[in-house]
Amino acid sequence: MTNAKRPARRKRVHRLDTQLARKLSRNDDAILTFVYLTFSSNTVMKSADEHLRKHKLSVARYTILRVLEDGASQPLNYLSEKHFCEAGNITKLVSRMSEDGLVERRTDESDRRVTLVTITEKGKALCQAVSGEHREFIKSMMSEFTLQELKTLSGLLERLSHKASLYKSMD
Repeated sequence: MTNAKRPARRKRVHRLDTQLARKLSRNDDAILTFVYLTFSSNTVMKSADEHLRKHKLSVARYTILRVLEDGASQPLNYLSEKHFCEAGNITKLVSRMSEDGLVERRTDESDRRVTLVTITEKGKALCQAVSGEHREFIKSMMSEFTLQELKTLSGLLERLSHKASLYKSMD
């Protein structure tokens, strides 16, 4: 056996096959858009998670740090709403972040049922150290679009988000 180096593994590029997307949607434009939106969202989140991993962060952890960055304590349920995840998940996430020294938890003195979360100096320092680089990463991902396309896409996604929230409240 030789000591030849193995070729470096290429990163797997995730692309949704157009024919598969059309098959899944049965050529219904609303369904096709949903398929592309779901796939794109998952791909963007995975890329952002991978980018933040070198800082021992995930999109979820980074988002919490950003929400708390101004130093104000926030109730756990507020973080759950702003983070778009279930209360049980946010509790576990904040517990791990507390163990890592990024946030502190305490009981609200005016309502003992409420847990308040505050960013620590370590959490602020990490957030500040990562923010510029992460912004550039996001901008690089979005550089595929013109400014007008970004504004249009943002507007469309805002409308979709609002519409979807109406269905959520019907449950």
